[in-house]
Order: sequence, then structure tokens, then C-alpha cells
Amino acid sequence: MKLKKISQLLLLCFVFFLPFVSFAQDNKEETRSSLEEMLDLDIPNITDNPSLLLNFTDPSKEKGGVELSLDEKEYNKIQSPFTLPALSIGSHSLTFRFLDQYDVSQTLTKILIITPRPPALNTPNINSEGIIFTGRALAGSEITLILNSNNKMVVKQTEVDQDGVWTLTIAEDIPQGLYTFSAFAKKYGYSSELAEPLTLDVSERKIDNGGIEKNTPIYFTFKDFTKDDLRNLTSDHIDLLVLSIGLFLIGLLVGFLLLSFSKKKEENRVVNEVEKKFVKPTSKDEKNLTLLEKLKDKTVNIENPPVVKDEVRTNELPKEKKIISKVDFLKSFKSHDPDDEKGKETKDEKEEKKSK
Repeated sequence: MKLKKISQLLLLCFVFFLPFVSFAQDNKEETRSSLEEMLDLDIPNITDNPSLLLNFTDPSKEKGGVELSLDEKEYNKIQSPFTLPALSIGSHSLTFRFLDQYDVSQTLTKILIITPRPPALNTPNINSEGIIFTGRALAGSEITLILNSNNKMVVKQTEVDQDGVWTLTIAEDIPQGLYTFSAFAKKYGYSSELAEPLTLDVSERKIDNGGIEKNTPIYFTFKDFTKDDLRNLTSDHIDLLVLSIGLFLIGLLVGFLLLSFSKKKEENRVVNEVEKKFVKPTSKDEKNLTLLEKLKDKTVNIENPPVVKDEVRTNELPKEKKIISKVDFLKSFKSHDPDDEKGKETKDEKEEKKSK
């Protein structure tokens, strides 16, 4: 009974002090962040650069400088920019001591993890012994090689010698195909990033009699394509059929648009030629009219055609000019103006004039 009460009391204390612990941790993180902003310091948590370059700002009024302690050793005054000494693989503590803008001493500690750099990969060599991979990496580290394809994945490890050179041979039977391979280095429990992946085409493989079997070339001919192949192709790949029909319809639409554009262009060319031949050029003051407007007055109204009077057509030939003598002329003239032989008017003619 007494033990039960003690456990309940401890539980109540834990529940009571837990918010204060969380608040203290949050406050510590905020303080660290504010100190980093005060120093204008940006340091990554993990890097493969053992000689990292540090840039910072001295926030003190008198610019007294910033002191740095590596792995809890003595403080040394540094100036920006500052290059770290070559650090070993592993975790390191960087402690900064400085005065803020109020001349109050502040301390900031950062943890920096140094990892190995990714290994360098050479072009692999394929021979009767297998596939041989080579490269360079951190001396004394362990290399893990990853060979991968859709059919198979191979993972192998090897050690790097003191000169930083490594060699790895895959002697097992590798199926033909296209592979990608990469590798990473590991030392003291810290691994590097993966190296830039490379591509390997395994087009030859070993056979039991020690010879080399080469790939059979792939070819295609339409004579080998049967109706069953077409039926299987359309039934198994509906998306390919839909894509083909869609491309065909798009081709028809584009062809129709191009044909319409070509016809319209030809019509415009013919209209321009007719306009140049039959329409006189207009002056600058005249209004530019279309060919239809210019020919409007010259067109015939089909509903109310103009009445055209029939011309009198005769088949008579033009009369020839007749030459007459003076005597004949006077004989004809007497019928209109009868005088006597002496040239005097007759009595009847005088009476007619008086009556008038």
C-alpha cells in the first residue's frame, strides 16, 4: 500500500514537471536560433568537407572578435572568413564565445558531422572472369557497390587500400540487359552519399564451355506480322489503339485546315489579279473600294433588267449619190416654186400670198 502511494506521488511529480521541461527545451532551441542569427552563422549538420569555410559577423560594439573551441579544447580567436582545420570522420563540437550588442558574453555550441566523400567510379571491364569494377575512395574505408536492373540486383562490398584504390569483381552469371550501378563509402560507422550512377550494357555473358554468347540481333519485318498479332496488339494495348486513332483524326483535321487555307489563298490571288487588270488605280483622295463595289454599277439586275429598245435594222444598202444637171434641178424646183419663163411669179401664186 505504501509502495503504491509512492508510485502515484512520483507519477504526479512527473506530470507536473513535464511541461516545465518541454518549455525549457523550447526556450533553449529559441536561444540557440537567436544566437545563430546574432552571429549570422550558417553551418550544416552533416558535410563531407573536412575543411569547411565559416562566415560570421561579430555583433559586439567594439568588435572584440569571436573565439572558437573545437571538440571542447582551448579557445582561439578567429576572424571571418575562417577555414576549419582538416577534421576527421565523425562528430565534432564547435563552441563559439562572443560578446553581443549589449556587451554580454554569449556561448553557442554546434555539432558538425564529417562523412566520407562519395567514391569515384571508373568504367567497368567485362571479360571471361566476370565484370570488374574499379575506382578511388577514402583510404581504409569500405565500399558497397550496387548493381541494379529490372531483372536483377547485386550488392557487393570491398575494402579500400592505403592508396585509396579499390577493385571489385562480380563473377556470377549476370543476365543480359541494361544496368545502372553506384557505390558509397563507409568508415567509422559514417556513410557517404551515393556516387553519381553510371550505366552498364551487359551484351555478352559467359557460357559453360568457356566461350562467349552474344546477343541475337533484334529485327522486324512486316511479312512476319499476322492478323493474330494485330488482334492481340489491339486487344492487349487499348491505349495504343486510342492513341493511333486520335493521331489519325488530328492528321485529318490538320490536312483539312491546310487545304482550306490553300484554297482561300488561291482565291485571293485570282481576285487580286482581276482587280489589277480591270480596275483603274484610284488617286489618293478617292476612297478605296472593293472590287465588288467598283463593279456594282456595271452589273445587271436580274430581277428588273433594263429595257433595251430594239434598233431598227434594215437590209437596205446605202443609196448612191446621184449627179443631176441644172435643167433637171430647175424642173423639179418649179413644182415647188412655179414661175413663168421670164422668172416672174404666176397669178395663182400672188393670190395665195395675199390670202395669207
